Amino acid sequence: MEEDEDAALEAVWGREASATAPPAPRPDLAGPFAPTEAPVAGPAPRRRRAPVVGTLAVVAVAVVVAVVAGVVVLGGGAKGEADPGPRPPGSSTAPPAPLPGPEGLGSPAWTAAVVCPRFEEDSGAGSIACPLATDDERAYALVDVGGTATLRAHDVASGQVRWEAAFSEGAGTLERLPSIVAVGGVGPANETVALDPATGDRLWSRGGVVVGPVGPDHLVVDATAPGGEEVALAVVEAISGHEVLGRAGAGGALSIHPCGDDTVLVSEGDRLDAHDVADGARRWSIPVPHRDRFRPVRCDARRIAYASGGTVHLLDHGGLPIGGGPVGAGADDEDRTQVVAIVGDTVVVAGPDGVRGLRVTGPVEQLWHHPCTGCEQAVVAMGTPTGDGLGAEDVALVVAGDVVVRDGADGTPGPPIDLAGATVVELADGALLARDDDGVTWFPVVGAGPALRIEVAGVRSTAVGPGHVVVATRDQLQGWVGPG
Repeated sequence: MEEDEDAALEAVWGREASATAPPAPRPDLAGPFAPTEAPVAGPAPRRRRAPVVGTLAVVAVAVVVAVVAGVVVLGGGAKGEADPGPRPPGSSTAPPAPLPGPEGLGSPAWTAAVVCPRFEEDSGAGSIACPLATDDERAYALVDVGGTATLRAHDVASGQVRWEAAFSEGAGTLERLPSIVAVGGVGPANETVALDPATGDRLWSRGGVVVGPVGPDHLVVDATAPGGEEVALAVVEAISGHEVLGRAGAGGALSIHPCGDDTVLVSEGDRLDAHDVADGARRWSIPVPHRDRFRPVRCDARRIAYASGGTVHLLDHGGLPIGGGPVGAGADDEDRTQVVAIVGDTVVVAGPDGVRGLRVTGPVEQLWHHPCTGCEQAVVAMGTPTGDGLGAEDVALVVAGDVVVRDGADGTPGPPIDLAGATVVELADGALLARDDDGVTWFPVVGAGPALRIEVAGVRSTAVGPGHVVVATRDQLQGWVGPG
């Protein structure tokens, strides 16, 4: 594959993913841990500001994690046999018939000549080649123009260049948030520069790389100095760059976890703090073994979930314990079994021997199990309740080159989808892209019907938006539009 995945991981996760950074301290795993201390109330929250309204978000932390980890989700089926675990009476154990093979998409809607350099491993920002982003109006490409890193905004329908912004000091990463386009790795200080997506005007700049968005209008920035002993993380407003919350701590001992649109969780040492995204006010603080991107905290609208020492813990959004229990078979002493999603009333955990769905409304009960090896870092998502493809309770993940779908409630398998040797799998805006040496297979609505095949050799980067895909090669930028 064209990108250096280790370098990309460094760019996204900063010091925490660096091979040269000191390892994060491991929590005490002598026995199951459950919060026993009442939440410590923080200062009274100040009145929240009204959120900034922007266009549809097409970049999410989960997408970033999935791309750099090489494991993504949202689709259906698998070739191998799997143990679905207990099923309700009358439920079928046989998977449905495979979906038809992909249909050729024909010719691109537009093509633009570009210079797409390949970044070396020692590039300051650890960048991928020609990063792309898109929304429903424009496709953004960070390319080389006369030896200068330049961000170009192309009309997504015609390919016409709407604006461009040059970065003579160099740049390496690109993120599209609802209200801004964020260019990272700018200059020797690895600054982040925010641009107006409609005009390309600079809105603000600050030191640090973007880790990912928090809700629609905030983002986490990692301003850790190269070789520094402390990690410096901040939550900032996307449109203004105003710092809402700033935290600094020992390397490997500080992490920030987005939790919905209005909450951010800060893990430092063996405490977990909840802060209001609007003004940074602390809501509560409880003892929890240190959590980071390898030992994550997951949230839905009602609950917070994490696993430690083979035990799943559930909290409400006030930090109070509301359930949990041992994972059972598959848990191990190295703390590799982790919560990867909350889907309805099912908590999905991934471990050394596979992915499990657990019912946690009451005593913990295994609902289903998909055996696989090396899937501790699997990322899962629930489907979109459109009536086509995935349902609202479906869980999907990529395992051994196949998209695997399970009904979140009972583990019933969905239709098999073979990714046919794809080397890069990406999830964005509800669509799945699977790249190989000869092109891209595009699943606009996974599980709803045949995929679309884009025959393009030498793909370096891709971006998917509502009904379209943008593909960069060494010397071309192509826009592809789906049928209808």
